[in-house]
This record gives sequence, C-alpha cells and structure tokens, in this order.
Amino acid sequence: MRIWLIGGGQASVKVVRQLQKSADMELIVSAPVERPPIVQQGLIDQVDYVEVVTPLNINAQARRVRPDLIFLDADAASYSRGTGGSALLQALAEESAAASTYPCLVI
Repeated sequence: MRIWLIGGGQASVKVVRQLQKSADMELIVSAPVERPPIVQQGLIDQVDYVEVVTPLNINAQARRVRPDLIFLDADAASYSRGTGGSALLQALAEESAAASTYPCLVI
C-alpha cells in the first residue's frame, strides 16, 4: 500500500510508529518544513517533499505521488506559534481532505 503522509507533526509520529509494523507499505512524506517532528525524532531520515498542501493543490500533488491513502496531519503545534493558528490549520486540513479525490483521513 502506498501512503502519503502530509504534515510530519506529533500525530504523524504516532501514525508512522504503527505503519512501520507493516512490511508491505510504502510511505511518502510531505511537510512544510525540512525537519518536522517526524524527522527530528528519527522515524524517517528526511521528508520526500518540502511543500505546503492546500485544498487548491492537493489533487495535483496527489496525482504526482499516486497514493492509495492520504493521512493529513492537522497537528499545528509544530508549525504555528500565533493565536488561532491551530484552528486555522485544522480547518485547512479538513478542507483539503474534503477536496481530495483520493481517500484521505485527517489525523
């Protein structure tokens, strides 16, 4: 199974720990920064794509990645320091999942 993980925050850390139990899984990771928590904690060496995924570009980027399933990490604590940033990123993740033509779960 080809899984595209978008985000790389603390929720991604939990998901990757579980996904690594499956040998027949391919993980592709996108994050808005080069060293999100998933890299800092040593679960993966580096992200595959440093990019921002939005409802406007999720399908174009998904066509490039060709995932069977998308996990969208709505954990904003890693990237947002401003007031309301967490709520904004949660809403953006939910809108991206709704816009996706691929199966997508917000984590």
